[in-house]
Amino acid sequence: MDEDDLLQIDEIEDKENDNVPLLININKDISNITKSYKRLICHGLQSEQISMYIQRIPAQFGETRRIETIAQDLFPNLIFSKFSQKKLNYSRKRKLNCALFAESVWQIDRSGNCVCAKTCTGFAERSDICNNCNSLHLKKKFLYQVVLNSHQNTHTSNDQKQAKKMARIA
Repeated sequence: MDEDDLLQIDEIEDKENDNVPLLININKDISNITKSYKRLICHGLQSEQISMYIQRIPAQFGETRRIETIAQDLFPNLIFSKFSQKKLNYSRKRKLNCALFAESVWQIDRSGNCVCAKTCTGFAERSDICNNCNSLHLKKKFLYQVVLNSHQNTHTSNDQKQAKKMARIA
């Protein structure tokens, strides 16, 4: 073997490095790498009452103005005696849906059987619900809508009183 042979050079370096103290603990670094903080998926607000609310409400968004009011603002030249989306063409329906989404505060996810905040990122930091969805259940209008629309029977004045009481508690 020659003096500059690779194997021989590596052996010489290993002998020299035996006297140098180990500055890096490899096992500690590997454990820090494997202990990564994974983001959890936000599942939105789910409960039996919210499930009944989703079944009873025809809308896709929550806490918007009435659809008739938004349509009158968007299309003032149309005469609305009785509003129906069937009277609108495709481009106007699309514009109306965009306006409804822009004004909404929450979305109704029928496939996931949950309600999510419109600003939900889909990821949670600590639990299975993000901060935006978590703050949604503190809104009075949301509580009022869920309690009012989650009852199976027709809405009576007692149902409305209970919904207002629940909204005041929050």
